[in-house]
This record gives sequence, C-alpha cells and structure tokens, in this order.
Amino acid sequence: MKYLVALLAVAIGVAAIVYGEGDDSPGLQLVGAVLVVGAVACGSPGAAGSRTAVVP
Repeated sequence: MKYLVALLAVAIGVAAIVYGEGDDSPGLQLVGAVLVVGAVACGSPGAAGSRTAVVP
C-alpha cells in the first residue's frame, strides 16, 4: 500500500511538472518536484528499513 501511495504521488508530481511548463508561474513545477522527491524518499525501502547504527 505504501508503494501505491508513493507511485501515485510521483504520477501527480510528473503531471504537475509537465502541465507547469505551459504556465508563466514556476510554482506548479516546484510542487511537482517536491512531490516526486518526497515520494521517492518516503517510498524507497532504504528510508524505513535501515537498521544500521550511526557511529559518531
């Protein structure tokens, strides 16, 4: 289910980037980029499944 939500967020983000190219304001492209990067970061298996200890 988590991957489906991430895939949906990426799809919406890519659509926002594509449709934002025709607009004068870069806001829609920025929202699309944030959605894509956030979905990839939250949907990747390494983001939540990492159990390695950080040694200072």
